[in-house]
Amino acid sequence: KFKAQELKSLIATSSLELGIDIGSIDLVVQYLSPRQVSRLIQRVGRSGHGVGRTSKGIIISGDEDVFESTVIADLATNKKLEQVKVHDLAYDVLANQIIGMCMDEYENDSENIYTVIKRSYPYRNLKKKDFLDVLKMLESINLLWLDKKGDAFVVKRRKKSFEYYFTNLSTIPDTRQYRIISIIENEPIGSLDEAFVAEHGSPGNRFVCAGRAWKIIQVYENKIIVEPVDDIESAIPAWEGELIPVPFDVAQQVGQLRKLVEKDSPRLKDYNMDSATHKEMKNIVEKHKSTHALPDDKNFLVEGYKDFAIIHSCCGSLVNNTIGKYLAAMLTAETGVSVNIKTDPYRIMLQTTAKIDIVIKILKDADNLEPVLRASLERSTTFKWRFLHVARRIGIVTRNVQFDRINLNKIISTYAGTPAYEETMKEIFLEKMDIENAEKILKAIKDGDIKLHMQEGLSYLGELGLVHQFSEVMKPRMPEKEIYNAFKRRLLMTRVRLLCTNCAEYNLVMKVKNVDEQPECPKCGSRLIASIRRGQLNAQDIVRKKIKKKQLTKEELNEFNTIRRSSDMVIVYGRKAVEVMAGHGIGPQTAARI
Repeated sequence: KFKAQELKSLIATSSLELGIDIGSIDLVVQYLSPRQVSRLIQRVGRSGHGVGRTSKGIIISGDEDVFESTVIADLATNKKLEQVKVHDLAYDVLANQIIGMCMDEYENDSENIYTVIKRSYPYRNLKKKDFLDVLKMLESINLLWLDKKGDAFVVKRRKKSFEYYFTNLSTIPDTRQYRIISIIENEPIGSLDEAFVAEHGSPGNRFVCAGRAWKIIQVYENKIIVEPVDDIESAIPAWEGELIPVPFDVAQQVGQLRKLVEKDSPRLKDYNMDSATHKEMKNIVEKHKSTHALPDDKNFLVEGYKDFAIIHSCCGSLVNNTIGKYLAAMLTAETGVSVNIKTDPYRIMLQTTAKIDIVIKILKDADNLEPVLRASLERSTTFKWRFLHVARRIGIVTRNVQFDRINLNKIISTYAGTPAYEETMKEIFLEKMDIENAEKILKAIKDGDIKLHMQEGLSYLGELGLVHQFSEVMKPRMPEKEIYNAFKRRLLMTRVRLLCTNCAEYNLVMKVKNVDEQPECPKCGSRLIASIRRGQLNAQDIVRKKIKKKQLTKEELNEFNTIRRSSDMVIVYGRKAVEVMAGHGIGPQTAARI
């Protein structure tokens, strides 16, 4: 309909940039920063998609996002794109290609495979030793046969090769989402990635979602049952999705633009922005400068607020992530205190009891960046999660394996030092880190080319960072009375099955609020009424069999005993027992204690 111009506008996600040729678009409106120049070009390029036509786009921006949007619009107008990163020597893809070659020919010569693979650009620098390590690893997991033949090997596929190859035609990871269900309202409050659940999903653990802390009660199938808790300080910070990283050059130019706005430079006229955008920039700069020094590409502000140290560094997502993880590792090693860390393209935010001058000292004396990061990454959630994906792609574990069915720590220790382990490190350093530019920044700090300005108190730009990244710190807790009332409403609206254990003829589903104070069977007058789950459809048949003194299986006998205990509770406590047993996961035994 849109292509036929029956619809005049369409709201789309980032999938619009994938090259979909709709053909009739006149204008693309990008809401907030696209974060990268290439992303903006791809999206705006959907308009005017034809010979002789012009692509037209507008960015609608706000808050501090206006700086980044303006820089990206300027770079796009001047035809300056980000440099493309090539993933060299991907061992998981190499493993897949070796198996693919063995699918073509039952017997292969390792020298021939090596020669063919070296002709591919990403493997131009592949060393013979690394290639042989991948071959031997594939043999160890029973995907290949290797027969020694002089200095080389005869390589043959195995039975498992077929299933592995055809279930790994893509390198896109399969990830599951878990719905978070509040035990209070029995309704979903959000979702968690499998990655987060893999690391932190044990019952009793606490995490932050929707601006407050929750304790995990139970994880089953694709659901996490939680209850609210007040202890937000000890909760694991909210899980962040994989956002598009803002490049180093874009963030540096944001710093330069801040300086131009501060001086009200005539050069601002060169930027592709309207007067409202300029006014918003000026307003942000003045708000921040009223209390703190303005951070830019050559001046970093380090501010202390409560137990936060906020480093304002216009260095982009990957550089700030690299320096932030280094700082966290060094702080933990030197002081022994735990550190929560969040970064964005313009800030490194550390939540720690360590003093701010220790943070500055580590920044000025930074050394051995990569070795420190490698050592700390091995224990991180990021590494474990990435390793699971690599292990799936190489064939160490099957594609559909679930993290809760395997001992991930044991698998990682078993494959330490193998191509699977090294590939995981490479992926993290390529996609999540920028060692080269981080080292340049740290050297500039050490040499005095970048100046550090230390100030106590929360600045305007610092507050924006905390609101976006540590939103739970800024939000009030839900009052206890509100929790109680919501829980009570949920219990009273829960539907339960009432079953007479005396005659088994009364079997009715109703809401708890409609249950009599002392339920009794309208058929036989008995008060032996069991309150069970409404989905427990076989309960009536089990009770009937027992009444008729028929033989029950072991499972049926266990279920009957639970049903009978429930009716004992109801005859003693009446509707109160029904209310209590309507709680999630509460059977007669727990209800008796309550």
